[in-house]
Amino acid sequence: MDARVHFARELRRLREQAGLTREQLGEAIGYNWETIRSIEMNRRTPKPLFARKSDEALSVHGMLIELQAATEAETTEFGSLMEVEQRATEIRIWDCRVIPGLLQTRDYAEIFVADPELVQERMDRQRIFDRNEPTEVHVVLSESSLYHIVGSPSIARAQLEHLIRPDAPWTLQIMPFTEGAHPGSAGPLMILSFEDESPIAFVDSITGGTLADDPKQVSMLSKAWDAISAAALSPSMSKELIMAVIADMPEESNDHWLA
Repeated sequence: MDARVHFARELRRLREQAGLTREQLGEAIGYNWETIRSIEMNRRTPKPLFARKSDEALSVHGMLIELQAATEAETTEFGSLMEVEQRATEIRIWDCRVIPGLLQTRDYAEIFVADPELVQERMDRQRIFDRNEPTEVHVVLSESSLYHIVGSPSIARAQLEHLIRPDAPWTLQIMPFTEGAHPGSAGPLMILSFEDESPIAFVDSITGGTLADDPKQVSMLSKAWDAISAAALSPSMSKELIMAVIADMPEESNDHWLA
């Protein structure tokens, strides 16, 4: 049996055995009932904090902690994030390093991910834009990400052109150098909202990303993203800046261009 399915079934069985409703368990562990429902219906992957708190509340002596660890062992590099992206109705992203995966061209992605299967997973994530009702995606990027020659000037140029293509299904803003210190200085983040579930956040780092569904933490990160967006250039000004960067890019023979 799939580890996540096993966790979902055991959580529901143990909760009902304890005579608790989803609302009551949620109050005991600090999560809302919608999160518990999503996990019990195998629509969301449980995180370590959720498993530990549930394990303690239900007094099952580490059973749920062990089951949660098994779910992580089955998850690929992008599996857990891809799962929640496919269900999201709105995604807000801040990245201060590179172009995020949802907006990457294949050539750009291949510079960062050597495994062809993982590259394809990254491309598959972009299917959210092909729906009848596409996910609303709003991205804020650091100006510095526009000047990185990733792979070669031609790959970097194609990536920037992709960002501002006429039919781009996302909203894009650029955080200018002139803004200085701002809430996004701590690092990249993503806020995902859903039709019938509470929002969650994905916090990225050099050692890997973490999905967070604690309501207080998600609220704090959501406010940080709103402040980042408010400080960034408007979408139209951001497009003009990207076009200017493209115009100043070197020919392929110059491998050392950095602004």
